[in-house]
Amino acid sequence: KIIEDILLMSKPHVANQIDINLFESLTKFQAEFCQQHNIDTSRFNVDCPDKLLIIQFDAMHLSQLFWNLAKNALKHGQDNNLSVSISNQPKYIFIDFKNSGATFESIVEESLFIPFFTTHTQGTGLGLYICREMCKSNNAKLEYLYQEFQHVFRIHVKK
Repeated sequence: KIIEDILLMSKPHVANQIDINLFESLTKFQAEFCQQHNIDTSRFNVDCPDKLLIIQFDAMHLSQLFWNLAKNALKHGQDNNLSVSISNQPKYIFIDFKNSGATFESIVEESLFIPFFTTHTQGTGLGLYICREMCKSNNAKLEYLYQEFQHVFRIHVKK
């Protein structure tokens, strides 16, 4: 796994942005993720009010982002539930991956996107760094927030 992550990091993939229906992409991902991790779909909530919302993004990058953020949420969440919510703002579309848990210590929060930083013995410390880089190559941004006792990894996709 670490070799794959390093290779992915060392060869930046030029973003091939295409039109992607966010609702369709997320519901397909939800089904695949729940099947692969043998969890009930009731433990993975998807909230996408606009079923016709289209974003410009590299399909491979978006899929990798979804997988990395969902796996992290499931692995590090306190109640083994996760949710993804979409918010259509004036300049951006927010894609929020959320899970419940206690707040991070400030040193952990400041280090989340640093390569090789990990809080898990089996982690490579590259997942969030790679996610952030994939967002950048798609003119998007990835940030971490702590809101209402939930960890939130927010993807800002420009309209």
